[in-house]
Amino acid sequence: MKRISVQTEIEKAIQQLEKGSLISAQDFLDIGNYDAVKRALSRLNDEGKLTRVLRGLYQTPNYNAFLKKDIGASPNKVAEKFAEKFGWTIAPAEDTALNELGLSTQVPAKYTFISDGPTKKYTLDNGIDIYFKHKANKEISKLSKKEAIVIEAIQTISQEKMNDQIRKKIFNTLNEDEMNHLLEQGKSMRYWIYDELKNMQDGHDYL
Repeated sequence: MKRISVQTEIEKAIQQLEKGSLISAQDFLDIGNYDAVKRALSRLNDEGKLTRVLRGLYQTPNYNAFLKKDIGASPNKVAEKFAEKFGWTIAPAEDTALNELGLSTQVPAKYTFISDGPTKKYTLDNGIDIYFKHKANKEISKLSKKEAIVIEAIQTISQEKMNDQIRKKIFNTLNEDEMNHLLEQGKSMRYWIYDELKNMQDGHDYL
C-alpha cells in the first residue's frame, strides 16, 4: 500500500472514533505495516490532525466548544491505554486512588497505579508523570478494580489517619457483594486493613 493511502485510510478510521480517543500504531496494523503507520501518525500530528501525548501515543481531536479549546488526554485514560497495549492489569494507587474514590478533590501531582507489569515511569508531553508500581498478579487479579482502589486508598490514608467519616465514604462506594469479597480476601492482607474493613461492615449502621 502506498504511503499516502496508509495515511488516508488512517484518517478515515480516526473519523469513526470518539473524540479524544487515544491511539497508537498498533491500532492500525490492519491498514499498513508498523513503520508506515508510525510515519503516517507522525505526519498527522505535524498537520495538527492528532495531538502527541508522548512518544508513540496520540489523541484524536478533542475540542470543547464551551471552553473553546482542545482538552488534553486524561492521565487515567493514558494509563488504561498502556494497560491495554501491554496486557497489564492495573488499578489507581496512592493519591490517584483517593481522588478516584472522592476522598480527595486535589488534582494529583503524579498519577500512580499498581500493575502486574514492570515498574515504569512515563512523562507525558504536558509534563504530567504516570507511575506504574509492580505488584504480583495474584495480588491484583483476585480483586475487582474498585476493590483494589479501596485497598490502595486505605493503605495511603494509613491506620493512624483513618476515621469514621472516611470509613463511611469508602463503605458507601461498595455494594454488599464487594464488601463481602473484600473481607474474604482481606484475611491475607495486613491485619489492620482487614480490621478497617470489618469496622466498616460492623459499624455501617451508625457511620
